[in-house]
Amino acid sequence: MRLRDALPSFTGGKIRIGVTSYPLRCPFAPLEAVFFLDHMLRRIGIRKKGDLEFFTPLSGVHPIQSIADVVEKMFKERGIGCSLEDSLESVDYIKKTTRSENGEVKPYDLLIAIPPHRGSKMVEESELGDEEGWIPTNEETLRVNAWDDIYTLGDATDVPTCKAGSTAHYQAPVVAENIKSEIRGAEPEAKYDGKVMVFLETAFGKAMYLKFDYENAPLPTKPRRIYHWSKVLLNNLYWSTVAKGRI
Repeated sequence: MRLRDALPSFTGGKIRIGVTSYPLRCPFAPLEAVFFLDHMLRRIGIRKKGDLEFFTPLSGVHPIQSIADVVEKMFKERGIGCSLEDSLESVDYIKKTTRSENGEVKPYDLLIAIPPHRGSKMVEESELGDEEGWIPTNEETLRVNAWDDIYTLGDATDVPTCKAGSTAHYQAPVVAENIKSEIRGAEPEAKYDGKVMVFLETAFGKAMYLKFDYENAPLPTKPRRIYHWSKVLLNNLYWSTVAKGRI
């Protein structure tokens, strides 16, 4: 809400936007925010007055290299800077500067820093999870490592894949099937393969379609309007279709 209030009064200067740490619930969202900011500044006619830079503690703008390669190329084409391996240590709100762990100090006029993500407070207090609130989970059966009679999915897990909505969508049938097997006295055999499907918005009414799993890295598509409108349609129909098991 503070960012929403700050953007209309922005008339130019240095915008630093980035991620302070991983895991992140959706590593695509910060990239979309950068694209949208670039679009917004162009639309209101002050892009030349706005220096846009994305920072991340990783060696690429996204944890998956195939995505990082494509997005970094798009950033370069749009005049968006990248500060890689830039681990934010502190912020001086008076001087409007950031300091990274290597001691580098950078000025800003508008800072959009995504804070460290943690798991659910309930998970921490229940002692189901680790020190950061994520539940150690078998990445295939989705059974909690420390408890034979508990399964987990979505943001709660520590499985090595994107924490996107589609992740929980593809994990749910696996959990349901394995619980059903246990009720029947059979060994759970359903396995989650890490499948994720997302649309990465690139602004200007276009988006990329990405689909991947544990074994197959995503092959980013060329940004197209049909993918943008597919996402818009899915967002509007979600509760009447996906959430009710119709898709």
